[in-house]
Amino acid sequence: MAEIRLREPLAGADAALLERCVNDSAAWQALPKLGEARRSSVARMQLSAGPTVVKRYSEPAGFRLLTFARRSRAEREARALDLAAAAVPDGVIRVLGWGEERRLGCVEWSLLVTAELERSFDLRRIKTLAGRERSDAVRAVQDRLPQLVARLHAGRVFAATLRGKNVLLQPATGRIALIDLPYARAVSRFGTRHRERDLAILSLELSRFLSGAEWQDFLARYRAAARELGARDTEIVNAERVARVAARVGHRTRASSARKRLRSRFRRTRIGEWMTGHRYARSGGERD
Repeated sequence: MAEIRLREPLAGADAALLERCVNDSAAWQALPKLGEARRSSVARMQLSAGPTVVKRYSEPAGFRLLTFARRSRAEREARALDLAAAAVPDGVIRVLGWGEERRLGCVEWSLLVTAELERSFDLRRIKTLAGRERSDAVRAVQDRLPQLVARLHAGRVFAATLRGKNVLLQPATGRIALIDLPYARAVSRFGTRHRERDLAILSLELSRFLSGAEWQDFLARYRAAARELGARDTEIVNAERVARVAARVGHRTRASSARKRLRSRFRRTRIGEWMTGHRYARSGGERD
């Protein structure tokens, strides 16, 4: 049986539904899915308290060994969201609880339960929009996201993986909210390199729908908000410096591209497939 830790009490029927979906694979499969990946699945669950999102993470083969006596991904993500919420209470999805199942000290799977930001989508979708819908989404991002990131940094929180998929936009209200930041951490001395890395990773997605002038405006708004919150190192955070960091983290330099190719080749070896729990298709002349 899985261990479930709730952040706030649930009604009896809600708690029973959550427990059933956690421990009964058929009940989990019956939930409407929002997304599926190799090691994770995201479903919507309607509770009396409101709509919720449940993320279930599996730990295949080699990855499972790495979880021995360590926190599960769901717990890490819950703690990271709590950390971010302390800096931006109105800009982070609320955590309702998390759970996990272990065997011999290793995590087999874990899950995170959060409130749902209804009728929202992550920033990756903006590049597919057109016309008024696209311009409204871009305006919401420009108006709110620079301040949100600046407030996060003012709280000395380094997101580390602030990607487009980690930011939700609710078009009806223009609300921006952060999700899925498992590597966020508090930094005692928050410096320029932390600012530039978070902005660089975020720029990999923003560059898909912001023009060069709009990106410059985004950075100017970020610098202004950060200065108002007491930052003293913002003037050297510019598009050129952020672009150099983005080239490295986006595997656009020779060295980073080579490392990416090596990791890709390793994942397709027998050991790599065992560690990731994913089996790649073999060519016709290649034997199993």
